[in-house]
Amino acid sequence: MKCSYGCGNEGIYQFKNGKWCCSKSPNSCEANRSKNSKAKGGNSTFTINASNIKINCKFCNIITTKANINRHEKICFMNPNNKKLCPYCGEPIKNYKTNETCSRECSNKFFKRDYSNEDIEVECVICGTPVIVDKRAPKSKVKCNMCKINEYGKCIKCGNTLGKNNKSGLCKDCFRTPEYKEKLSNAMKERVKRGIHNSWNSRNVRSYPELFFEKVLDNNNFEYIKEYPVPKKSLGIYCNSNYFLDFFFPKKKIDLEIDGKQHLYEDRIESDNIRDKLLTEHGFFVYRINWKNINDDKGKKYIKKEIDKFIKFYNQF
Repeated sequence: MKCSYGCGNEGIYQFKNGKWCCSKSPNSCEANRSKNSKAKGGNSTFTINASNIKINCKFCNIITTKANINRHEKICFMNPNNKKLCPYCGEPIKNYKTNETCSRECSNKFFKRDYSNEDIEVECVICGTPVIVDKRAPKSKVKCNMCKINEYGKCIKCGNTLGKNNKSGLCKDCFRTPEYKEKLSNAMKERVKRGIHNSWNSRNVRSYPELFFEKVLDNNNFEYIKEYPVPKKSLGIYCNSNYFLDFFFPKKKIDLEIDGKQHLYEDRIESDNIRDKLLTEHGFFVYRINWKNINDDKGKKYIKKEIDKFIKFYNQF
């Protein structure tokens, strides 16, 4: 249904008088706006917007606007001046300025080469087994069939299960050989000696047990410093990093440590013993409390008992 007011556009809205209009209000119609302008003494004449007129391209038959038709026909891929045929299937190429074929399928078939006589032999990056691959394959990623099967599966040396993101084909124990660890250690020592190693100089992350005991100490009006840094150099260690005391009581030089499950591992116990010995030799009193879950009565009783023990220890000095 055409607009009843003579603008030529499609009528979308029907009014109570039965007339159709292209706009919600008759005054918004282009024809009425032109008439009103002339009635007020204006010189404007009524014109139809070219962007609302649809025309088919004479080359490809695609529908476009009257305002854009000249530009479209000039660059149309079916225009005889622009027409470029695919060398494989003979169809016109839409992106004739950049593409050599009409589609990826035609490109793969047209530019396909026979590389059967260009295979080379390289070593598997994991186990060193000779592998015959295409010469285009990246040498740093070549793996034999066995290593491909074991990738993200089991260690190719000991058979232990690998982690999800493991890409080496070796488990932690097989990958971190004594020679590898020594190499890393020497590199780190060299950085420390040259003074370019950025060591652990601050600690901002607090565990739940530490936050819990922080409230306990505040409720009992203890004066303390949390995460107190003690330079390792002051303890006789040639290192730029620090030991951090969970809770340091400066008046009595007591170091209160709240230990989680990670302190039960053998290597951690060994490092804690070395740390405590160094601190004790330099006048610190180290007191450790092993944390237990307080979700049940047993854990609550244990923590309360440990708090009472520490208060008794504190009052001895």
